[in-house]
Amino acid sequence: MLGKESGGSTFDLPEVVLQVLPSDPFEQLDVARKITSIALSTRVNSLESESSALLAQLAEKDDLIADLQSQVDSLDASLSDTSDKLSRADLEKEKLVKENDSLSNTVKKLQRDVSKLEVFRKTLMRSLQEDEENSAVAGAPLPPIIAKPTPSEDDALLSTLRASSVQSQFSEMGSSFAEDRETESECHFLFLACFSTLTLPKIKNRKTDQSKEEKNKKEREK
Repeated sequence: MLGKESGGSTFDLPEVVLQVLPSDPFEQLDVARKITSIALSTRVNSLESESSALLAQLAEKDDLIADLQSQVDSLDASLSDTSDKLSRADLEKEKLVKENDSLSNTVKKLQRDVSKLEVFRKTLMRSLQEDEENSAVAGAPLPPIIAKPTPSEDDALLSTLRASSVQSQFSEMGSSFAEDRETESECHFLFLACFSTLTLPKIKNRKTDQSKEEKNKKEREK
């Protein structure tokens, strides 16, 4: 229709399109409007489909981001918990190291005290043994011979020196115990009582026996 009437200006349209176009210009504009509407609608539908697909992908990415953020938060909490445990472990380690040092010092002090107590025990046992031997000798019957010079003064001096030596050793240990704990002070008083109970009566008995022996010898000399 349009091709026959216009003759020349086809605007490079295909022959098939020119044949179906109406000859009325207004009708042609109406057809063009409908074609434009169809094209725009098709394009809009295509863009909406692409937008829906992109929105779906965006939602998936958002879900993935939320999941990753949750994992990050969990890892942060775990890291914080681990850091707290590590800090507590470091503090506990320092505390154990200090306790170990304190126990080592206590063990060393106790070893020194045990050594001193062992020396004191040996000295005390030797003193008691000598006292028993002297008591046994003093209690034996004297032979009927001329009285010899008695070493009473020497024995008294030796007894005094021995008692002074024991007391000085015990005083040294007492001063060492006074620097330690309260339990070591109790040990000091305990051994002081032991010394007073066991040693001093022996010394007094020995002096009494010596006095009796001197008196008997003087009576025999008369």
